[in-house]
Amino acid sequence: MSKNSVLQKIKSLKAKTNWLYLLLFFNIIWSILSAYADFNWLSQVPYYLILFTSICSLYPPLLVIWDLIYIHIKKVPVWFTELLFIGLFTYGIAAQIYFPLLMLWHGFNWHDFGSMFWVAAYGLQAFVIKSEIKNLSWKKILPAILFFTSVDITHYFYPTFLDYTLPGYPLALKYFSAFLVVTLQISAIIITLRLSQKNTIH
Repeated sequence: MSKNSVLQKIKSLKAKTNWLYLLLFFNIIWSILSAYADFNWLSQVPYYLILFTSICSLYPPLLVIWDLIYIHIKKVPVWFTELLFIGLFTYGIAAQIYFPLLMLWHGFNWHDFGSMFWVAAYGLQAFVIKSEIKNLSWKKILPAILFFTSVDITHYFYPTFLDYTLPGYPLALKYFSAFLVVTLQISAIIITLRLSQKNTIH
């Protein structure tokens, strides 16, 4: 099976209600597991920074909310969809580059290796939601830009990204990962605007 056919199958899940319920169940389980896995870390983060903290604990619950809205009213607010799409696109790709580099530093471990597939599992759902990005303008995308800018700042300058707090964490890897994420975010914003134009015309 080709890569394009796999992506098309993922994209078509949204049109099949039974599959969407299955995806909803999957995201609920993912939310519970990620909250459990990150609980000790999240409990150490100031409450006012929680929203900007854990990537794996944030996106599965947001996907649950998106699925519920789409299943029941078929119309998800575009600001929510584009914010979710940017995050899924950015971290879904970044994880496949970042975690191998992290393991080059402190050695192979199953947690980091599994995280690549963990993030990819919800990152691929960007293909499920992308057709709902419509009638988007710079004014509507500005809240997402402000949100991700806040996430980047808190990750870089405050203890809200667990890996950055590890003893001896390489400064070069910190610089590179920050550059990688920002580059992917900018790319995702451009793609989001193009998807909006394409979906609105259709």
